[in-house]
Amino acid sequence: MNTTFPFPLSGRSVPFSLGRLGIVAGNTFLEAVRQKLFNFLLLLAVALVASAQLFREFNFGSSELKFISDFGFGAMVFFGSTLTIAATAQLFFSEIENRTALTILAKPIWRTEFIFGKFLGVFAVVGVFCALTTMLLLALLYHRETSLMTANPEAFEGGRIIHYGDLVLMGVLQWLKFGVLAAITLLIASFSN
Repeated sequence: MNTTFPFPLSGRSVPFSLGRLGIVAGNTFLEAVRQKLFNFLLLLAVALVASAQLFREFNFGSSELKFISDFGFGAMVFFGSTLTIAATAQLFFSEIENRTALTILAKPIWRTEFIFGKFLGVFAVVGVFCALTTMLLLALLYHRETSLMTANPEAFEGGRIIHYGDLVLMGVLQWLKFGVLAAITLLIASFSN
């Protein structure tokens, strides 16, 4: 699909292809998933979210379920930010260093399509990361809340106390925040070379 946008410097029209954009984004997604960094950070984040269950014996002045939720989202923010910055910079600079960007840009693809495709690929990778860690955290909280409800039913007379829709929304908002972080990283990386 070609859409025509005015080119800001010369006044001529530029064909913008969503197909080329999708190819660059898909290639970036596959490159990022194949990186050892993505797998390492994903496993580390999953291990930390799952280990929140082990820390439930400590009393930090809040309820156990709130602690598990805060600990899980803290792990998601830390490892997601690390993944976003490292993957974005590494994928962008590896294209420059290996000179594959020059080969790609020699084809009929615009630099904006290339950079936006890189952004969409990293955004998809971070989306997978957020979805997996959010689902794990939801499963962990549901399991723990259910076991607390059976052990102490009078504390849960009004029903469940965790709003799972809000937790899903929090995961989506984290994903969008990582998207802004990826865009800023790409902006800085594109001006540095």
